[in-house]
Amino acid sequence: ISSESLPALFTLGMNIITIAIAIGCGLLILNIVLERFNKKRTAFLCLLLSIISLAGAFSAFFYATSFLTKVGIGSFIGSGSVNANLIGEGMSQKVPSTWGPNLGFYLCLISIVIIGSILIIKIFRFFQNKIKKRNILKHM
Repeated sequence: ISSESLPALFTLGMNIITIAIAIGCGLLILNIVLERFNKKRTAFLCLLLSIISLAGAFSAFFYATSFLTKVGIGSFIGSGSVNANLIGEGMSQKVPSTWGPNLGFYLCLISIVIIGSILIIKIFRFFQNKIKKRNILKHM
């Protein structure tokens, strides 16, 4: 499929998803830099916005691609025969095929899970430290 045959809205959506992933990665790098300078609140905000950006981009990609493949081949993941047009011959032929997400899709999903786990651990530690401080002040 060439980019000329895709609807303009889908192409725009894929460009926005790419930008959202780049922003998410940039925020993640900024999180690491800010943690080194002991800017914990700003670093936490960058981490939170990073996971929101990546998860939103992942969800939008899955939804848009599922919609496009439902119209084109029937499903996001699958196998079967697909009609392929033979260029210059003016005819089509059924070709056995399999399709579905590839490495980048799964790497993005794994990174969202890892970043989400880090975020949950940071939230847990924040509340754990708050409870410890409260208990210390109680016993004084």
